[in-house]
Amino acid sequence: MKPFDLSKKQITYSLFGLLLGDGWIQNLRTERKNKQLVIQHSMKQEKYTRWLESLFKIWGIYRYSHYNQKKMTTFGELEYCTVCSDLLGSRHFLKYNRFYDNDYHKIMSEYILKRITPLGLLFWFLDDGYLTIKKRESLSKKTNQDDCYRITRFAGLSTYSYSYESHLNAQKLFKERFNIDVKIHHFTKNNKIFYKLYFSAENFRKFYEIVRPYICYIPENMQYKFDMKYNPNRVINVKGGTKKAVDINFTNYNIPLRIASKKDDEIVHSVLNISKETV
Repeated sequence: MKPFDLSKKQITYSLFGLLLGDGWIQNLRTERKNKQLVIQHSMKQEKYTRWLESLFKIWGIYRYSHYNQKKMTTFGELEYCTVCSDLLGSRHFLKYNRFYDNDYHKIMSEYILKRITPLGLLFWFLDDGYLTIKKRESLSKKTNQDDCYRITRFAGLSTYSYSYESHLNAQKLFKERFNIDVKIHHFTKNNKIFYKLYFSAENFRKFYEIVRPYICYIPENMQYKFDMKYNPNRVINVKGGTKKAVDINFTNYNIPLRIASKKDDEIVHSVLNISKETV
């Protein structure tokens, strides 16, 4: 299995996810030809950054990387890691109104969202995504202790820097391309409205299915973003009675056990205890 053996076009469309997330294009506002994709995270995400570095080397687009970079921030001195890559098919990235508007603000254009690959969606979620699992008191009056609580799950993309129009584009394309219904949530801070994309548990499972072929390869410290922690004994109410969760394969959305296998630029792993439906 070589999930990262991609064509030049597939690599380009996958990099879209990194730029929709935390990435940016260096020297974008200058006439310099030395433009490149830059990804920067805190040192807490060093393993993820090194994973990206490995992929860039496999694809032949690796430029350079730095680790333990000290920077002064409003929170004091922090350490960062940075990895940079070439821009394949630069016209996809540099033409205005694709990733940036005329004022250099990031946008989620239809052009990008119509072309992004499943791996690109994974990159985007690893940068900006979150999964929330909450245990709440049940409205049921049952006295059994196990029935006193209910679990709620939802996910989202922290797309606060994008305009409402960009969010509408994303909402439309998620539905048209992947049959995923995402909602647009907003909040106000300092009299300014910010937006983000919200996935219900049902729709996040659809998203999970799209990126599933790559999940077993991501760094283990990032897997929490996909572990929905379903209880195998959970039951759900259905018309005319109850149905066990296992009957509808909810446990397929729990992160499986895996171990490192032979090295292939540090990303190839063998996967244990995964059903054929899961792989």
